[in-house]
Amino acid sequence: MTSDPVKVVVTSVDAYGHLNSALGIAQSLQKRGNDVYFANRKHHRASVEKRGLKFIALEDYEDSYTEANADFFVDMMTQYMEKAELTPMERLETWDENDTKMFLGVIDELKHLNNALTKIVDDKKPDIMVADVIFALPLFVNGPIPCIPLYSASPLILYYDYGISPGAGLSINGDRDFWKIYRDKEREIYQQINIEFSKWFTSFGLEPVDIYKFASFAKYFGIYVYPEALDYGQDLGPPPSNWVRMDFSIREPEQSDFTIPESLANKPGKLIYLSMGSLGSVHIPLMKRLINTFSKSKHRFIVSKGPRGDALTLPDNMWGENYVNQLAILPKVDLVLTHGGNNTTVESLYFGKKMIILPMFYDQLDNAQRLEDLKLGLRVDPFRYDEDEIHKLVDELLENTEIQDRITKISDQLKNSKSREKVLELIEKTARTKSSPL
Repeated sequence: MTSDPVKVVVTSVDAYGHLNSALGIAQSLQKRGNDVYFANRKHHRASVEKRGLKFIALEDYEDSYTEANADFFVDMMTQYMEKAELTPMERLETWDENDTKMFLGVIDELKHLNNALTKIVDDKKPDIMVADVIFALPLFVNGPIPCIPLYSASPLILYYDYGISPGAGLSINGDRDFWKIYRDKEREIYQQINIEFSKWFTSFGLEPVDIYKFASFAKYFGIYVYPEALDYGQDLGPPPSNWVRMDFSIREPEQSDFTIPESLANKPGKLIYLSMGSLGSVHIPLMKRLINTFSKSKHRFIVSKGPRGDALTLPDNMWGENYVNQLAILPKVDLVLTHGGNNTTVESLYFGKKMIILPMFYDQLDNAQRLEDLKLGLRVDPFRYDEDEIHKLVDELLENTEIQDRITKISDQLKNSKSREKVLELIEKTARTKSSPL
């Protein structure tokens, strides 16, 4: 417990991976004796309060938050899934006005969040804020208190100046000429989005910004969540000096145990966890394809069906719910089939589980390629796999002791890491001194 408690507001965008990462920080700060508030959309109140945290509903501070946009990110990803089967380059080459409009909608959502958080800071008067919001906010730069960005996605965006684009699933060992081709196309396509993002900042009297320069928004310091064994510094060079790595940010589960349902407990085969994440799972045709494929498997499956899960029917060798207790399930399974979101990837490594990653977009692609490059897992295209081949890959990975040994070593490193304590101390020091601790 810290001898000099500080008052902290922790927040995130309304997406479960980022929410869970922020919850991990919030609970850790609270355990040290600090006064911790957690701000998010009101439908997360019960989950937050079950963990003993004080909850702040964003809707109470911003009229723009309505029932109509309560599922903004889920609705956005449902629209985005129209191009999910394309490669990242094909998505750029087929970019249209609807794509631009969708991403401008993200900026509008960030504006609502910035407004709400500004009012919360004025009302609650915390000493510091920690925010996992994917992009930058003006509050990071002009806020009356230190606002610390928390980045719980693949940290490639922090290494952008080394030439590799985040969210493209590019191999660190790949063709660097293609890195430039992709990067140039990306900047051309995102130009209007970058202009609008910059206009938002200049409306506060701030300097024009570059959406790609996320690292520069850490006025005091920034936190990125990624295991040391996977980090890109060993290949590209050091990350920005004002960013600190935290190996993991795992929240405590609402329930600490999970009993394998009787419908699966007495069946033969290995136990496999299938999760495409809260956003990836909105692609119902893909979820149905995966379920159909693995209905033919000799193994058993626990399935996280996602927010649209009522549209899915599971066969006899599967059990699942729309939302499952992932942290309690992971220790009990033999293998994880996942979209490769940062949260699930890090949690699977923490519990020493091998993974087949079926990435769909953004950092899922980067995480999948990173695990494959480091020979820690397999990357499989979820839209183009051959059924016989993927069943074979599952069996081969289950039997692969070399990969298991490497992952077990990383699991041990994570469980013995002191990086979280270091980050918590930096947050507390910054809250007290109102200056950079680095």
